[in-house]
Amino acid sequence: MTIAHSRTSVLPLNLLRGLGTNGGEIPDIIDLTHRLGLTVGRATEHVSIVPATGDIALHLRIAAGTQVIKLDRVTETADGVPIEWCVAFCVRSTGSPALDE
Repeated sequence: MTIAHSRTSVLPLNLLRGLGTNGGEIPDIIDLTHRLGLTVGRATEHVSIVPATGDIALHLRIAAGTQVIKLDRVTETADGVPIEWCVAFCVRSTGSPALDE
């Protein structure tokens, strides 16, 4: 089984000093916070099934409107300050009976 996915993360550059705005590779949020001396507190994630928009469909190489899994997560420091907002969309590249229901 192969899973295609598309993910976008938003990070507050004022809290994560040393990160550039050039859109380069960002390490895993846990590694990044440890490197910067921050402590991760909690992450809240919501999962839903939604129709793929045109942009998402293009990234996933599927037809627009195809049902995909959407993961929407906010990660906070131990003090409750949001440090990451991540939205990901994924679908089995061979089709998924679970998504066809």
